[in-house]
Amino acid sequence: MFQGFAGWHLIIVVGVLLLIVGIAALIIYVVTRSRAVTDQTTSPQAMPQSIESRLAELESLRTRGVISDDEYARQRRVILGEI
Repeated sequence: MFQGFAGWHLIIVVGVLLLIVGIAALIIYVVTRSRAVTDQTTSPQAMPQSIESRLAELESLRTRGVISDDEYARQRRVILGEI
């Protein structure tokens, strides 16, 4: 066939190449998945906010009319109760 290569030699070479490609694909998948998990755990939403920033956000919600004055007062008491 190919200067001394029998048919089964070609099958072995193709099999080894497919195995190498498969291992490379698995490594890429694991690294990509690991980065996605790491990015999720270090996102700003995952980190606790300070009391001041939470109160400022609450005030902003009340100013924009997203929450009522009663909701603002209730949530403000909850936030201050965590001190």
